[in-house]
Amino acid sequence: MSIKINPSFYSELLATRPFIVKAAQKIYDNWDQSDDELSGGICDDIEEEISSIIMDKTSADETILGGQDGDDHAWTIAKFRKETYGINIPANVYEIGAGYSWKKRENVKFTVDDIEIFKL
Repeated sequence: MSIKINPSFYSELLATRPFIVKAAQKIYDNWDQSDDELSGGICDDIEEEISSIIMDKTSADETILGGQDGDDHAWTIAKFRKETYGINIPANVYEIGAGYSWKKRENVKFTVDDIEIFKL
């Protein structure tokens, strides 16, 4: 078993943003929803991709699903030793609605500025 060396976990997370943008854009672009139809959103799919990217491209020890009771939005929590960060693309960037009824915002193009990385 190798020991993960980490000069700056936060810097590693920042470096994943272009990969997260590409993955989120692909999920969004493949989201097939008619203009008058409400359905579940895509945050779970985006969270799964963020988690996978972080585990693949950083020193993270683990990732877990973020969220809390009453909040139907999924985001990622990444841990490395004693450091813990949340990684999120807010739902209002790509969809509108609440609960389990979401409608796709049209013509969204994700950027690295859409990705929130915050210490927990």
